[in-house]
Amino acid sequence: MRRLSTLLFASLIATTAFAATKNETDPQLNRDFDRARHMILSPAAPLTEQDRADLLAEGIEIQRPLTGGRYIARVAPSARFAEDARIASVEPMTAEHKIYGSARRAGDVTVIFHQDVALDDARKSVLAAGATLDDFFTSNYGPSHVVNARIAPSSLNALAADENVLAISGRIRSHFVEDNAIAAQLSHVTDVYAAPYNLSGAGQIVMVSELSDAQSTHPEFGGRLVAGGTAQNGQHSTHVSGTIGASGVNPLAKGMAPNVQIREFNVGGSIGSHLHALNTNLAALHPVANNTSLGFPLGWCDQCDTDIPLWLDQDVYYGAYDPGATLVYDDITATYGTLLVFSAGNDGQFPQFQSGWREHYHADDNGDADTTKEFCVTLNGSGTDCPAVPCNAGCELVMHHNQTPWDTMTVTGAAKNVLAVGALQTTTNPPSIASFSSRGPAKDGRVKPDITARGRNLLSTWPGSTYQTLSGTSMASPVVTGISALLGEQWQKTFNGKATVAELRGVILAGADDLGNTGPDYIYGFGLINAKASADLIIGDGGTRGQIANVNISQGTRVERAVTVTATQKLKVLVTWADPTVVLLGNDSFQAKALVNDLDVQVIGPDGTTYLPYVLDKVNYENPATKGVNNTDNTELVEIANATPGVYRVIVTGSRVNQGPQTAVVITNAKAASVTPCSDLQEPNNSAESAWGNVPPGTLSGAICSAGDVDFFKFQATKFGPITATIQAGDTPLKATLSGQDGSTSSVDIPAGQTKTVSLQYGSGSAQAPAFNVTLKIEATAAIGSNPTYKLTLAFGQFAGTKHRASHH
Repeated sequence: MRRLSTLLFASLIATTAFAATKNETDPQLNRDFDRARHMILSPAAPLTEQDRADLLAEGIEIQRPLTGGRYIARVAPSARFAEDARIASVEPMTAEHKIYGSARRAGDVTVIFHQDVALDDARKSVLAAGATLDDFFTSNYGPSHVVNARIAPSSLNALAADENVLAISGRIRSHFVEDNAIAAQLSHVTDVYAAPYNLSGAGQIVMVSELSDAQSTHPEFGGRLVAGGTAQNGQHSTHVSGTIGASGVNPLAKGMAPNVQIREFNVGGSIGSHLHALNTNLAALHPVANNTSLGFPLGWCDQCDTDIPLWLDQDVYYGAYDPGATLVYDDITATYGTLLVFSAGNDGQFPQFQSGWREHYHADDNGDADTTKEFCVTLNGSGTDCPAVPCNAGCELVMHHNQTPWDTMTVTGAAKNVLAVGALQTTTNPPSIASFSSRGPAKDGRVKPDITARGRNLLSTWPGSTYQTLSGTSMASPVVTGISALLGEQWQKTFNGKATVAELRGVILAGADDLGNTGPDYIYGFGLINAKASADLIIGDGGTRGQIANVNISQGTRVERAVTVTATQKLKVLVTWADPTVVLLGNDSFQAKALVNDLDVQVIGPDGTTYLPYVLDKVNYENPATKGVNNTDNTELVEIANATPGVYRVIVTGSRVNQGPQTAVVITNAKAASVTPCSDLQEPNNSAESAWGNVPPGTLSGAICSAGDVDFFKFQATKFGPITATIQAGDTPLKATLSGQDGSTSSVDIPAGQTKTVSLQYGSGSAQAPAFNVTLKIEATAAIGSNPTYKLTLAFGQFAGTKHRASHH
């Protein structure tokens, strides 16, 4: 819809009581914010930081990002935005926007409130709609502003009508379930125990989220494990903790980080109780990582205490960016700075059926099995061939979730800034994915799982001070968590501080050994975790920020770094960033892209060749990655298999930065180059429509910074006479073309290192004349060198009264 008029908008404003964003210079605006309303704002282009500040001064506070580049905005009644060219449309939030389809089918819901709503006001809103609060004192409002409630479907519209409410989604009906010496060798962990690394996890803390109390008195822990409860008999929790940090009393069961401190907590069976544990303990402990080897049964369930498989009918959540089960974990990482490591799930294969008829139960609306009805699946495709016994409930035409093993990723591990870990088996060389391990993609096509590690037949600690072998992605996840502690220790040694989530996640992904198809894929993610390769990236940087650098990107800006390849090698450039959370509204699909800030990466080789990152096809799951512009993932990888010696320029561009500035981590396996990065202050000016101008007579500098880059300039001659452009080229040959508004053109080639002039003639004499529009195009004619800059001098007749302003139109 088009922009609403101020008058119409004012009629929609409802009075609400919440704390306003203060504007000390405008008390009237503060009073207006007390009557503000939350709206959906679509900008004409991504908003810059200055745009946000300007809009706030006008009574429009930009809050959470939405899909499609939209925002939740808090708009005061006095805000006048109808004439603001930065705003394409503003519309009120309706029940259709707020209520997910899953909420209409369930009495148990997750309610997300706007960022300015206090916890007590959220509680009042829930109760006023006739709902009851669920686990209010054992859950945590937290950074996501989430409350769990129970409400009759008939009351949903009343709750959605409350101004404080942002979104209402149904809750996943199921509860969490529990989803090493060889593992250490496979991931090159044993290499970093020795010099020059000498890593053991010393000085690092990891947190473990479990459903039981681990045996802290097991001899393998030596007092380093503190469990949250006193039962001390948890089998799964003891096994997971041992994989992370057993000391090696039994060398075959030695953990990844034998000196790490482990804090293990029984987090309960719900996301609410898990979030409560994280919010309560992460701020106090500041662990390097938290391990969650737990997941929700969503499709087929083999762990639901039924005599035949149970179909849960929640497969829509596989890989989804759900507000109550996924978004909340990205908020946790942003708030506390701890890397969250999740098992990818064990849904990669169909359950074991009793016969070819594939008898199974269906779950009811409460998630419980209806064991009075047995369903079967047709064998001949007719839907009528199933025998009445045992198939008393029906003969289904299609197997539920028949794309298995694809699209089976855990919903919690589908967050953007966490690590979801798949499980490998070592019976093949190279290792291959375990049959049970869940595959991607995320619903919007993002790479999932992120990483893999050994997860079949891992020996680890067991209650009673014994040992046991288990398999599952539950066993692979703690391998990654333990290695995170080793890398946290190396980071502390090198940088004398703690790595950010993006930095730690980045070095893990950049150091991974590729498996399966070339590049990332939906089976192995970025590959097999390699502790040594990741530690080498940190050591190679040496604290200089030459190989691991943070760059800040705003809308439309670009940052360049140069690296030197001294001998032919496989060059890897990985760029990753902690992308802000996004809210999918009730009328969005889970296929909507969750990416808020789209940064684009390219690498320019010494010969001018442009290399682009890997891109996956979320429809054709098995296809190898291609190369192109990646506008889906917040981690982009460029690889050059046989990079020849020379200087390579890494360029990161803020193509759509909806909430900036965005800090990105640039990681390379080549040393930084001591060359001046290519810089072109006139960008973007890659078309006649976006030409830089109006340019006055004089001299300016520019650059052709990448293959295909073209620079346009525009200016006006207001006196008759010659129009000339003199170009001095750097080490890149150029072509310059002048075009007049009358259709006249003239061009010249400028060899590298030379100076040439191109000219047009406007009329005769030198008298004042009508404005004559001219466009200048500059382009490269051969491979781009290491210094593709140029100097441009313009000369043309200009009437003294003419005013010029450089801008884009």
